[in-house]
Amino acid sequence: MLHRLARWRVPLGFLAAVAAFALARPTWRSLAAGLIVALPGEVLRIWAAGHIHKSREITRSGPYRFVRHPLYLGSVILGAGFAVASHSLVVSALVAAYLVMTLLAATRTEEATLDEKFAGEYSAYREGRATPVARRFDWSQVMANKEYRAIIGFVAAFIVLAVIATVTAHAAAQEPATGLTLDESIPSGANFDKAEFRFWLPSPSGAVKGVVVLMPGSNGDGRSMAADVFWQDFAVKNHVALVASRFTDKPHDQSFIEDYVQVSRGSGQALLDAIAKFAATSRHAEVATVPLLLWGMSAGGQFNYEFVAWKPERVGAFIVNKGGIYYSALLPKAAREVPGLLFVGDKDLPSRVETITGLFAVNRRGGARWALVVEPGAAHVVGKSKELGALLFEEALAGAVPGAGFIGNLQAQTFQPAASPGTPSAPNAWFATERLAKAWQAVVAGK
Repeated sequence: MLHRLARWRVPLGFLAAVAAFALARPTWRSLAAGLIVALPGEVLRIWAAGHIHKSREITRSGPYRFVRHPLYLGSVILGAGFAVASHSLVVSALVAAYLVMTLLAATRTEEATLDEKFAGEYSAYREGRATPVARRFDWSQVMANKEYRAIIGFVAAFIVLAVIATVTAHAAAQEPATGLTLDESIPSGANFDKAEFRFWLPSPSGAVKGVVVLMPGSNGDGRSMAADVFWQDFAVKNHVALVASRFTDKPHDQSFIEDYVQVSRGSGQALLDAIAKFAATSRHAEVATVPLLLWGMSAGGQFNYEFVAWKPERVGAFIVNKGGIYYSALLPKAAREVPGLLFVGDKDLPSRVETITGLFAVNRRGGARWALVVEPGAAHVVGKSKELGALLFEEALAGAVPGAGFIGNLQAQTFQPAASPGTPSAPNAWFATERLAKAWQAVVAGK
């Protein structure tokens, strides 16, 4: 039985490898750890292969001075590295079972053969009575022992695991994230008809650090934005919740002027009431009080601007993106201290561009901690507002300490450290960090 197992260990190894690859669930971290474990095993095998003369002698040089079966010990270490890299308990058990059965059979069969062929010489070596031999490592002997097969197998195994890790990671990225989804609606109010909201929380465990509020364009239904992979990834990374919104106006004769944007008349409280309900239903009381991070497109940006004017103490940062009609001009000092990015597209309607540019200018003159982002070639589109907005929101969540920051030159599209946030005589952009200033510079330069 042992002889048969020893003879079949290579074919069995191929079958075990196929099964192991099918069951493996490697990650890049497990691959790195497995490689660290496995490399010494292959080095040991190469060292042993450079000394052993199979069936011609009892080798007593190199690693054979210390262990009787360094080639098999190297295989065990390689197997352990493969098991670690596979990131699977089932594969680890399979590798262990294969190594125990086949190598135990191989060592016993080999020792019996050596005992018979070299009689007392091998017994003396096994019992530690044989004198070690000083012999230099020989690369030609490595090749003669065909150790290159083990090297190729080692490299190939890790390449296959790397491919599996890549495919698995890509597939995971394509799958919609799981999480808690809730819906709420608020009865019609003084300045709005419908107010409907969708809440998404990545995980029920752990404290929520903020709420990203997603506001669509005029009278739009933005609740599907709670499933936006970009914002879900942001929520997972930063431990925040998402609230995606839908507001509609009651019928009136100037439909291009969104009444619900005037948040102080009821729509703002509707949002806060919905968030309070989500806090209670999700059993995360902190959701009702954590900073709001407001992102909005067009009328959604108008809503955000007016919300900051109304409740600046509730807002951590906000985005205005290419909206057209606003109810407030110079905002209160507390609102001007809330970090914000105001986007315009140089191909958008001139009225929108001029309105947002004017609002920025008057508030920046009053020391607003805001930046104007002029997107070259952009019309009435989302543009880069999500990417830059995410950077701004991360700064707000990290609690970036308000200080002098950085000043951006709107004409030259450059920036430099600021002496103070100040009240500039000519409009310029303000950033809390160099990271955001660099990102702004890349966007306005069209990169």
